[in-house]
Amino acid sequence: MTYFSKFEINPQRRASRKLITNPRAMHASVLSLFAPDSHTTDERVLWRLDNAHPRHTLYVVSPEKPDFSHLTEQAGWKTSPGQSADYTRFLQRVTTGSEWLFTLQANPTKALRQEGKPGAHQRGTIIPLVTEEQQITWFQQRTEQWGFKLHEVTDFPGLNAPITDLRVVENREQVAYKHREGAPSQKVTLRKAVFEGRLIVTDDLALRRALVGGIGRAKSYGYGMLTLRKP
Repeated sequence: MTYFSKFEINPQRRASRKLITNPRAMHASVLSLFAPDSHTTDERVLWRLDNAHPRHTLYVVSPEKPDFSHLTEQAGWKTSPGQSADYTRFLQRVTTGSEWLFTLQANPTKALRQEGKPGAHQRGTIIPLVTEEQQITWFQQRTEQWGFKLHEVTDFPGLNAPITDLRVVENREQVAYKHREGAPSQKVTLRKAVFEGRLIVTDDLALRRALVGGIGRAKSYGYGMLTLRKP
């Protein structure tokens, strides 16, 4: 079974400020929602923090139901504990041909092949895509493998060709800090791009995999969760 969970963070709590500003700290808190001996691992949990001031909402997709009691004491409201629902029922509604509004927080990157390195599949250096044009191209090139196509807008007067319903609503650098015992903190800088738009499902199995497994890189830092809602 897969669960979709929602938790409202109380920004007035001291611990909340660290969680809101440091994705690595939030990642540790998300993993603490599950028992150490559970089958939930770092690679199987997706999370996303939506900051729409004054609300700070944490979303989690996981193979086990999270326990929000500790996080509620640390950074929430006792009157508003976390909520979890069986995600499987929703996934069954994601069928080929259906249309959805979507939100994706992603870390768009590309690999620069290193000159002089042996092997045709040498991955090279991973660099962020920083312009909106680059990010939109990155997204459009991957929709088929994710199991959908973008809805086309055709009802604007004077429009010579249809345009796809896709926009970047946030594009900025995000900083996290890795802490290792006996070593200084390591600063990690990531490019955050939040996409919104409207899609049409072309391969329901592929899209369900993307909804559960995530999209792109840096999932442990809160990237890769695709969410859908009805138009």
